[in-house]
Amino acid sequence: IATIGIIILIVSLVSGIAGVGTAIIQHDMKKLLAYHSIENIGIIGIGIGTGLIGVGTGNNALAILGFGGGILHILNHSLFKSLLFYSMGSVYAKTHTRDIDKMGGLIKKMPHTTLLFLIASIAICGLPPFNGFVSEFFIYNGFAQGMIASSTGIKILMMFAMLSLVVIGGLAIFCFTKAFGITFLGNPRHILTEKITEVKWYSLVPQYLILLVIVAIGIYPELISNTFFGLANLYIHKQQTLPENTVINTTYISWFALLFIGITALIYFVRKIAFRNKVIDYKPTWGCGYTGNASKLQYTASSYAENYYHDMDEMLNRKTAFKAIADEEIFPEERSFGSHSDSLTEEKLFDKVTDFFKKIFNRLAFVQTGQTQHYIMYMFVLLIALILLTIFNLI
Repeated sequence: IATIGIIILIVSLVSGIAGVGTAIIQHDMKKLLAYHSIENIGIIGIGIGTGLIGVGTGNNALAILGFGGGILHILNHSLFKSLLFYSMGSVYAKTHTRDIDKMGGLIKKMPHTTLLFLIASIAICGLPPFNGFVSEFFIYNGFAQGMIASSTGIKILMMFAMLSLVVIGGLAIFCFTKAFGITFLGNPRHILTEKITEVKWYSLVPQYLILLVIVAIGIYPELISNTFFGLANLYIHKQQTLPENTVINTTYISWFALLFIGITALIYFVRKIAFRNKVIDYKPTWGCGYTGNASKLQYTASSYAENYYHDMDEMLNRKTAFKAIADEEIFPEERSFGSHSDSLTEEKLFDKVTDFFKKIFNRLAFVQTGQTQHYIMYMFVLLIALILLTIFNLI
């Protein structure tokens, strides 16, 4: 069992890193969120693999934390990912595009959607005080248990897995600061936002209900922890209780994070009240002597992740479109720069498989004649073949 757990853990770590690494380079918000599903399935697999290692090595504390964290993350992922898709669906309904490079400044027009997307983004990054933190923190605790009471090989594996999960979390934060910032902050890029309004209340109500569950699990994990660790115990030979203070420590961290958010909000509102009767003169941002089109001076999804592109260029299969300026070109013509990255896995593996089957089915396309008589004949031949196969006991 431990060997199977190690295999699942390693495959899941690869899935998590590859998923979030590919999500970073996406400009299409639907694809970005879809690749994060690959990442989170990897996190679920990390928990399950860790649990199997615990069962195989007799480390029940490792097993219950791994299984419990992995199973709980299934629920958590279904919540914050649903909220992300719902809120981005609201954006699509108003902008009619999924390209984040065409968005910007939506916080001024869609404040409720902005808040919903922001909280779901924090949750998917595994940060307190929301639900994604709880399940991932249980898995981290499992790694710690694996490093305390296991063989040297398992200790090294747990340390490597912990570092890998930290990398996954860091890349997720990087990705969603890009997604949130480019989409909701700054100035409008290509889409005029004057006519954009918030979605109707009946579209917001179910999203806020999901938000309440996300917050409830985050700040009070005792609500469901016993249920999910009870499920985890079904896979352990001997009933195991949680290591002391595991859940309460998770709760305290979430409460401290919530306290920090509350203090920040209090400072904001106190400042707002203090200046409510005073005239505030707003000036444009200093533009280094150039006050041209502000929308074109903003970060794009590509420029925000430029350092990541540079470091991972070999793996990202990045393609650029730009005509260099010639030496003799005294007055350069108008130019544009474009970049696009394809998934190497999709291009080198899945595309080759689908192309292979396309060739086969294209050669069989002659049977699709459009004649009803031919299709009736096909069914008749199939019926005769089934009868013959049945008579000779071949099926």
